[in-house]
Amino acid sequence: MMFQNSKTIKVLQQLLLTAYRLLRFSGSTFIKLWNWSPLFQLLIHANKTIRYLAIWCLSIAFNMSDEQREKAVQYWVGANNEVISIEWENGNTQDIGMLT
Repeated sequence: MMFQNSKTIKVLQQLLLTAYRLLRFSGSTFIKLWNWSPLFQLLIHANKTIRYLAIWCLSIAFNMSDEQREKAVQYWVGANNEVISIEWENGNTQDIGMLT
């Protein structure tokens, strides 16, 4: 599967987190700037954080309800009690399981 080495995974996580932040900041602007459908292929990525961030981006881009997003997270990522974390450039790890 693609994106397997740890450096590439970290870069992809940062890209997805940035995309999520831009969509949250101004979805009406950033949704129109590119085709979001390629993110669907990330739903089968081996990395749980990448799948989680892809769902959040897709949920905004495709105007999913909270219930639809929660069902997608349960299906593609797993149980709600699992920790979804991201490692920052400085080595610190943060739980991002409660993005809003």
